[in-house]
Amino acid sequence: MNTFSKIVLCCFILLFTTNIKAQDIHLSQFYTAPLLLNPGLTGHIEGKYRFNLNYKRQWTGVTKSGVFNTPALSFDINLKKKKESRHSFGLGLAMFNDLSGSNNKLSNLSVMLSGAGHFNIDKNEKHYISLGLNTGFSNKRFKTQDMIFASQYDGLNFDEDRASGENFENTSFFNVDTRVGLVYAAYPSAKTHIKLGGAYFHAVKMKESLYGLDENRPSRIVASGEMYHAMNPKFALQPYVLFMTQAKAMETLFGANIYFIFGFENAFFLGGAYRMNDAAIATAGVEIKKFRLGLSYDITTSDLGSITRGKSDFEISLQFIGLSKEDSKPILPALRYF
Repeated sequence: MNTFSKIVLCCFILLFTTNIKAQDIHLSQFYTAPLLLNPGLTGHIEGKYRFNLNYKRQWTGVTKSGVFNTPALSFDINLKKKKESRHSFGLGLAMFNDLSGSNNKLSNLSVMLSGAGHFNIDKNEKHYISLGLNTGFSNKRFKTQDMIFASQYDGLNFDEDRASGENFENTSFFNVDTRVGLVYAAYPSAKTHIKLGGAYFHAVKMKESLYGLDENRPSRIVASGEMYHAMNPKFALQPYVLFMTQAKAMETLFGANIYFIFGFENAFFLGGAYRMNDAAIATAGVEIKKFRLGLSYDITTSDLGSITRGKSDFEISLQFIGLSKEDSKPILPALRYF
């Protein structure tokens, strides 16, 4: 890494850690990480249980390994106490570890237990309201070993023996994190389903400061929408939208995937999205029975493109939905391919 890149990287790390109420993670394929998107989606499955795996790497143009790396994993299951009941409940576990900077200097590990109730609000079982809660712990750590700061630059080189002038009071934080969510789902026909949701993150205040300041991580508000419509036996459309706001930051993302259906419950898909004032997103993937693999690449459209050298974010998602041996059909209504 050249001197300029080191300075840029130091500035970014300090930017995200001086006020360590930094950004939460955000995924381009947010709809493939339901428990991280909205607690109300816990157990909201067109099946019995679900595994999700996500991995995102950002800004490989600054460092080969990326400035931000985020692996995430979740599992949830739908529980129905009585077969004749029109309501059900979901339980799940989600975790992620957001890694930032060279050699993962800043890490944010979160492990969350999640639960939700899914309530059928009409006798035809086409409209559902879901209420969810997830809670767990968050551990944020900042590794100062072998760290080089901008104050150690002498105009020509970085002098590691030169005092940095930094005095960190605490470099590891454990906090309780709580999120709540509401989801409305409609199944107007066997060809269409619609999901609209809102969530409130960090309902319990979390104090985080490297310098011992009395600062909390700001709450985040998330609103999302998704529709899946089978236009004919060969094609289906999945438009989606996401809005998030936290402190003074806002993110709006909208896009769509087109599914090309072959066989029974098999399809491959292509899509595109735009994160306003940030990036264009290209997506591709395949669904085979209950397995889904998705790949996406973000192309920076903002001024950050000059720093990332045209290279931006790569993301992969993997999902599996299963049915229990006792259930011949999903607990919640399922969208079937023709």
